[in-house]
Amino acid sequence: MHWSFLGHMTDPNNPFAAFNWYNGIGALGCLLWMIAYYLFIRQGFRDKTYGVPMAAICLNITWEAYTPFLPNPVPLWKYIEITWFLIDAVIVWQLWTYGKATMLPKTLQVYHRPVVAAMLALALGFHITWHSFWDDHLLFMDAYLINLIMSVLFVSFYFNRPNQEGLTITGAWLKMIGSLFTGIQSLVFLPKVMTAHQDWTFLWFLVGAIALADGVYIWLLYHGRRVARQLANG
Repeated sequence: MHWSFLGHMTDPNNPFAAFNWYNGIGALGCLLWMIAYYLFIRQGFRDKTYGVPMAAICLNITWEAYTPFLPNPVPLWKYIEITWFLIDAVIVWQLWTYGKATMLPKTLQVYHRPVVAAMLALALGFHITWHSFWDDHLLFMDAYLINLIMSVLFVSFYFNRPNQEGLTITGAWLKMIGSLFTGIQSLVFLPKVMTAHQDWTFLWFLVGAIALADGVYIWLLYHGRRVARQLANG
């Protein structure tokens, strides 16, 4: 069935209606994510590095490159995904340009661009095979796996960057809150559109695990800055 994004803006019988309360919360979550990405990009340019872990950004941009070609119940989503692709392309450029110094040990830094290219190819292959194997026609569950991978890798980012190059506490907060809002949306929305699934325990796990990992990362950032101030003050 084809659903118009602009028709029936509030309709309890149409889970795609834009102004249903859960879709409004999800839209706010996406806005917070966009602001977070702006902060990641800005900090990356300031510190001449990249602000999103390599595996996560490769999975992100290939998801956005692949999903516009899938059948889409909301035409506007395609343009949103293209917008996200353009945003993530900036971070991929930062990874491609600045990643050599931080991504690999010095003995392997000459291979950093082939590694990025290989990661992009593997990430695209993951999405294609995930879509063909699982009943995830909107690739939402795929997106939540990416989010969890990103959240866990941000924790490792902290330990790999003792001076916190490219890291931003405000961006981390916005990502966590945005993920919680989109998580609430998905917990209501997805059971309405993926009716073949009866057990959503895995989605509850993903939403909770993302929040936990994001919370740990934020705590580490505050802890690291507090220790740095103590050392500076003697």
